[in-house]
Amino acid sequence: MSGLIYQKEHRVKYYECDATKQISIPMLLNIMLYVSGEQSYKLGVGDAVLLEKGLSWIILQNDIHIQRLPEAGETITITTQALSYNKLFTYREFKAFDETGELCVQVHCTFALMDFAARKMARIAEDVVAPYQVEASKKLIRTPKPEKVDLEKAATIDYSVRYLDIDANQHVNNSKYLDWFLDSLGLDFIKTHRIKSLNVKYEKEVAYGNMVQSKVSLSTQEDGSIISAHQIVNHDVLSCEASMVWEPLNE
Repeated sequence: MSGLIYQKEHRVKYYECDATKQISIPMLLNIMLYVSGEQSYKLGVGDAVLLEKGLSWIILQNDIHIQRLPEAGETITITTQALSYNKLFTYREFKAFDETGELCVQVHCTFALMDFAARKMARIAEDVVAPYQVEASKKLIRTPKPEKVDLEKAATIDYSVRYLDIDANQHVNNSKYLDWFLDSLGLDFIKTHRIKSLNVKYEKEVAYGNMVQSKVSLSTQEDGSIISAHQIVNHDVLSCEASMVWEPLNE
């Protein structure tokens, strides 16, 4: 049985939006993670409690489906629910609804616990997840992998990892990868296309001061949709990969 549902209203601010006047995907993901963090805090298993155990949650993969992105001034409701867990992974769902109750965005997220000292995944103890009232399951939920970049056709942009790109875990924040992916597409593409889905898989940490390469390639499907395939490479090591499905906006 899935765990407790937690929800919170949020009024979209203008500074949370991008040039399309819609909330940016990185910002929406940050807000969703804040809501799940608030749930954890109220259940007595917040970040500070985990830190005392030398642990922190990390995201391994996000599978995002978008009906539409809310605009500045809208009040949205964010819901989050732990779905299941096993000895290494836990699965959580997020949803964003508009003021009429229509679903705007749905996210399936795979988490793991990181041992700070060992810098590797830790076994998920029952006392950490018990407050969410979620059942253990031996079943692994396998989210499809992102589409691969066509390296022969890929464009490449270099980015230097700045202080504000890293978080309390001392590596690049998950949302920053989305910034790099979207930036590589360019403003003209983003303003003339609508994003429908996004699949992101995190592989290796990127640290402050690293120089990374963002690679992107585009392919057009039979139905007219476009798939953008992305990867972030750090010293020839794959750090993160993603693919997005876009549809052209009507003229």
